[in-house]
Amino acid sequence: MRKNLLLTIMCFFGLLTLNAQNTPVADVKAEVNVDSNVDLIWSWSKIVPESIIVDFETGNLNQADFNNDMNAPWVITNDAYEGNYAIKSSCEGIGDGKSIIEITVDVPFDGKMSFYHRSSCEQFFDNGYFYIDGIQKAVATGITDWSYREYTVKKGVHTYKWEYSKDAVDSAGEDAYFVDNITLYKPIPPFEGGWIHYDEGEYANAAGSQTGTIYWGISFPETAEYAGYSLTKLAYYDKNAGDITAKIYFGGETAPETLVHEQEFSVTGSNQYVELELDTHISIDGTQPLWITFYSTEAFPATACYHVGDSNSDWISFNGTTWDHTVDYGIPYTWMIRGYLENAKGEKAMLRNRDFMNLYNVYRTNVHTDEVVTLAENVSDTTAVDNGWNALGTGAYKWGVSAIYSDKAESEITWSNTLDKDMFTSLEVVVDANNELSTEGAKINFTNLDEPDMGYDYKVKVDATGSYKWDSFRKGNYSYTISLKGYDTIYVDRVEIWNETTLNNTLVEILAPVENLFVSATGWAMWENKNFSNGGGEFFYNFDDGSMEGWNTIDADGDGFNWRITTDIMGPGYGHDGSRYCVISQSFDNDSLGPLTPDNYLVTADKYLIKEGSQLSFYVCAQDATWSAEHYGIAISTTGNENPEDFTMIFEETLTSKGRNSLQLQDTNRDGAKPQGAWYQKKIDLSDYAEQEIYIAFRHYNCTDQFYIDIDDIRLVNESKYRDNAPISYDIYIDDEFEANVTTNYYQHNVEGLDNTTHSTKVVANYTTGESEAMEYGWMYESCETFDGATELTGENFFGRAALNWVLPGQDIPEANDSFFYDFEDGTLDGWTTIDADGDMLEWRNSAGYMEPGFGVDNSQNYAMSESFNNSFGGALTPDNYLATAEKYLIKEGTKLTFYVCAQDESYPNEHYGIAISTTGNTSADDFATIWEETVTAKGDRQTKWTKKTIDLGGYAGRELYIAFRHFNCTDQYILNIDNVELTSGSKENRYGEVLGVMVFRGDELLTPEPITGNSFVEEFPSDVEEEYCIRVVYQDYSMACEQCVTVQPVNVEEQSANDINIYPNPTDGVLNIEIESMTRITIFNAMGQVVYDNEVVSDRETVDMTQYNEGMYLLRITTENGVITEKVVR
Repeated sequence: MRKNLLLTIMCFFGLLTLNAQNTPVADVKAEVNVDSNVDLIWSWSKIVPESIIVDFETGNLNQADFNNDMNAPWVITNDAYEGNYAIKSSCEGIGDGKSIIEITVDVPFDGKMSFYHRSSCEQFFDNGYFYIDGIQKAVATGITDWSYREYTVKKGVHTYKWEYSKDAVDSAGEDAYFVDNITLYKPIPPFEGGWIHYDEGEYANAAGSQTGTIYWGISFPETAEYAGYSLTKLAYYDKNAGDITAKIYFGGETAPETLVHEQEFSVTGSNQYVELELDTHISIDGTQPLWITFYSTEAFPATACYHVGDSNSDWISFNGTTWDHTVDYGIPYTWMIRGYLENAKGEKAMLRNRDFMNLYNVYRTNVHTDEVVTLAENVSDTTAVDNGWNALGTGAYKWGVSAIYSDKAESEITWSNTLDKDMFTSLEVVVDANNELSTEGAKINFTNLDEPDMGYDYKVKVDATGSYKWDSFRKGNYSYTISLKGYDTIYVDRVEIWNETTLNNTLVEILAPVENLFVSATGWAMWENKNFSNGGGEFFYNFDDGSMEGWNTIDADGDGFNWRITTDIMGPGYGHDGSRYCVISQSFDNDSLGPLTPDNYLVTADKYLIKEGSQLSFYVCAQDATWSAEHYGIAISTTGNENPEDFTMIFEETLTSKGRNSLQLQDTNRDGAKPQGAWYQKKIDLSDYAEQEIYIAFRHYNCTDQFYIDIDDIRLVNESKYRDNAPISYDIYIDDEFEANVTTNYYQHNVEGLDNTTHSTKVVANYTTGESEAMEYGWMYESCETFDGATELTGENFFGRAALNWVLPGQDIPEANDSFFYDFEDGTLDGWTTIDADGDMLEWRNSAGYMEPGFGVDNSQNYAMSESFNNSFGGALTPDNYLATAEKYLIKEGTKLTFYVCAQDESYPNEHYGIAISTTGNTSADDFATIWEETVTAKGDRQTKWTKKTIDLGGYAGRELYIAFRHFNCTDQYILNIDNVELTSGSKENRYGEVLGVMVFRGDELLTPEPITGNSFVEEFPSDVEEEYCIRVVYQDYSMACEQCVTVQPVNVEEQSANDINIYPNPTDGVLNIEIESMTRITIFNAMGQVVYDNEVVSDRETVDMTQYNEGMYLLRITTENGVITEKVVR
């Protein structure tokens, strides 16, 4: 029967081994007994608990210090392995639910841990997992019975974690994971003969050699515990019939050294372990490594299970001399080889020190006062009782023991564990600010000066109340700091906390001057506030550019497989939301190797300084919904980004996915094109690493035999969840004279009367508690009148929105039919005509419906194509196909034709094509003259690389031309692709360097903090009265043209009756007719308020070709000699 308590069995490890140097005792333990006295025990060897067992028979979780996830905590259940109680997860019925419980254990020796578990859930999609130090060791899925699990653990601190993880939908059974009888650690029993091995007994695969002979084996580097035993037989998992030869060696760390036995065996392929008797027994002396190896020329003789994580379990060689590990070849397996040892083991003698008198002195000390009290002298026993415990005051106490030797010399004192006496009290820290603002987010750090590194340091953040209270705070002497962005940090070197205490602190606002003050030649001043957060930047990667720039990779498992972009292995369309690309890491290789055991890191190339509220978000999925158990995590490093040992795991999980029924794959034969699982967004709070510069890594590990894990749309957001300390206003000075007080981070100086000499601007930041030092900048004035402004500035109220339009300096006002742009995304060849000059009935067409989407320029969906090979039309073709503009275009001196071209198949790239022009017609090849031609050359992956071409047509200035692409003079290739075809008429140079864009103002308010580069601006109209809008053209170094303004009315002005106008047809899919007396101007706006047509007329009847515009609603503004009329038109 199990006991209803935490079972702790004590034992002494090791043998008495003393030297002649007055050796101190090895260990002292102190414990308060039932009589409120302190029992002492000491030993010449380490005193350790033999085992600690948690059986939950107390009916609660109090037997051990579990960390139980309160979102879905583990609970006590009566469904136990044995006895009355066990524990179970509690996220039943919750989509994507997780229930986690873990415990950190200080294991005092190399030993074992174990537990019983079972699952009752949906098989494969809902799973119970067990981890040691973040490494998955066990999984339970489906409806199972109780089973036993045991694992080796090294001496040191380890974290055990049990997790039940569900997918988004469906449940089965009790929808839970159960655990019982946890042995946190226990010693490994002394070896008493039997089988020695590494494998776990479950066959996974068999290996052979392409060159004919394979050698495989296991080694045991430490054999001291086997001394006196003999190796009498071997065991081998017999998968395939044939002949194998065993070779036993002694010695060698990376290769066997001395052959001591060789014996041949024949096996029958019985699919089970077979025992192989050795005709010579091999004695083990325990002084050198033991190697058990085999070799064979048969096909696939080396049988294996999945790798158990021990590098001594997977030796492989192809010549018997040079030995490697299976993981070096990308096949992470452990060989299914065993050896049997028998016969009695010899005993070893214990050493004793003849000078030791078997007497001890016993002491006690208070760690806070360092006072040492002698409790007893010349004690002959190894136990004692301190009866003075009840009379002691507050403190942390230790007991010490020294050994007495024959010369009355006393050894060093060995001190026990610490026992507390009334060592906790309450502490409240109140934090306010001298500017009376909230101190939410202030960080309080207490460092214990008396007991450093004992876990009695305290770190918290203040909430909106401005205070924090500990109900149980360790008494003692501390230093502490309080910090908050925008305030001077409070440093207190020493404070005594022995009683209930309240500490009041006031943070003092930093009166920081402005930064990066700049004044342009035209008097535009701008600056930034002090960045107290000191954030380290943000990033977003969607990988749709086909590269992994910004990331490094680490192949920690050394199998040659690593993170890579999907363009390397699959076609486009596998990213989040069907985007072009994402990054992947494999746990299975279709081509040759099969199951992989990845440990791959995808690491930021740069460090990022983390702030309060920093968040990492990303999307993740399993590439194959039926093989979805990919395990991954997030790791960080504060040192480097090249060594896995630099990284610490901060998050991990195992994917579950049933896939998306709506996902359809066009090319199901493509390598890697298995049905994809559902994409899930994950968000990781990085606030715990605030003020640290870190590398961030995605780690794919602790899984095997699944498929790929996919990651996409990775974003780091460094926005603070707490306020920044900002000035309330700024005082502006010019040449030491006060000019203005503003609340913005910019100001236009009053430049009236300034001469063209150097001037000085000063900006003083005003805070609620005072003002900063002045920041000064010198500049030389130049009048805004020397800089060209915009032309054709208009402002309209467009259906309740203010719409401004202009033409930037250096831009020509386009004339009719002198430019075009076609990207073929509408799936048609509208705007073009085709000529099948070779008469094979195959001509230019849009790729939509013929080719897989997403292969256009910059991953666009569609493009124009012409074929020189077609499987359905007999194979090789000899094209002579023209793709000609549907209308003529006026050519100017600066006119250029630009386009992108590629061949569809890089293996058949030699497509020949050219540019042809016609001044007469566009229906016959005889109308055209070819003016330029070339043959595509191969560069790229799948397609050849899209290449931009520019053809100068300035030599035909003044003519109106049809322009054609001609595919000709080639055969038996594949497809020629053309995309993003543009005809431009050219523009003149700007007078004063590069135009950055336009600043837009409404009254005194700047609406565009950064210059906008387009030719229009639209916003919701803000009021029911007229508003003045102004623009300023911005040049390099923020020199600006003078202000240009228009007034926009709150409603459309219609001074003339709409009854006077006749517009038809409306809606229209072609020509729009406009009839009204005395027209002087026709202006058409699109739905964004942008001018798409503007023409001065003198007429009573006009027509506008609306086919040149996209379908949608437009605003038609007719100006006549009698007023203005505005009407809606639908295309």
